[in-house]
Amino acid sequence: MHALIITGVMTTVIFVLALWRSRNLLGSFLYALLPAIVFLLSIYVVTPFLHGKIVELQQHGKKRHSE
Repeated sequence: MHALIITGVMTTVIFVLALWRSRNLLGSFLYALLPAIVFLLSIYVVTPFLHGKIVELQQHGKKRHSE
């Protein structure tokens, strides 16, 4: 959950910087938004997958100790 908050803050900072640097607000808005959307979508896909792998490894480790 902390990783999601950190990435959200980072995305917001990058987004604000992109808007601030460019005078063409609509162009920079779209330019900043596209990577942010792709980045957030990848996080939503990867996070449950990684969480599942971590839980799987923890359960596997527990099974080894119980034998």
